[in-house]
Amino acid sequence: MNSKDEGPTSKNPINEAWQSHRNVAHLSAAAGWMERKMRQRNATPPNEEIQIRLILEHTEELLQFAQDFFAFGLAFRVVRSPEAILDKESVWRFPFNLVARPLERVLPPLPDDLFKYLKDVRRAPTPMV
Repeated sequence: MNSKDEGPTSKNPINEAWQSHRNVAHLSAAAGWMERKMRQRNATPPNEEIQIRLILEHTEELLQFAQDFFAFGLAFRVVRSPEAILDKESVWRFPFNLVARPLERVLPPLPDDLFKYLKDVRRAPTPMV
């Protein structure tokens, strides 16, 4: 058995995956978002797999979501980081322009007291409105 078959090569496989695939993260997020939207529309049970082919058949919507996540990733910064989560020099770009739209909220807004705690005590990033 070679070392590749033994599991992750680092103690933080999520970070390792992020570093190696960061430049296409917006495409992956768009595919995940499309799966969520398709489940809502078709009431597909959570345990049923949606084939990537079905997601790719909705090309225009998929590309629009990818552009939305692209714009978000170039603007969002993690607390105490001077850089956006996507690197504008290496991120994969479309060879055409799409206008980014604000992404819909998935969860209801936090209550004011919890938001204040997260902001003032935990110094969490302020969500984009």
